[in-house]
Amino acid sequence: MKLAIITAIEAYKEQMFEILKQNKISSFTFYEASGFKDLTTINIQENWFGSDHFFSPSIIFNIIAEDKEINKLFTALDSFNISRESDSKIHISILNIEKSNSNDK
Repeated sequence: MKLAIITAIEAYKEQMFEILKQNKISSFTFYEASGFKDLTTINIQENWFGSDHFFSPSIIFNIIAEDKEINKLFTALDSFNISRESDSKIHISILNIEKSNSNDK
């Protein structure tokens, strides 16, 4: 079993639901969040936000599934990111689960 943590901008919410459906991920936790970026280290000429920090409407998914399913999802998200011209990507981190009382199967 693996735990996948996925973060993205809120604009990708519908695409994320579709990617999960296509990859047969039917059980997950989803919530909205605020992404934050500290802009104080960026040169003032490069900071087009005009402030010291930037908040971005974001989404987070937590998924517990078999290794094979998570690896397939990872590949699908990589393909999605490659197909986009946007600087904003869907980020996925995968963690091993040592123990779980989950009885999904």
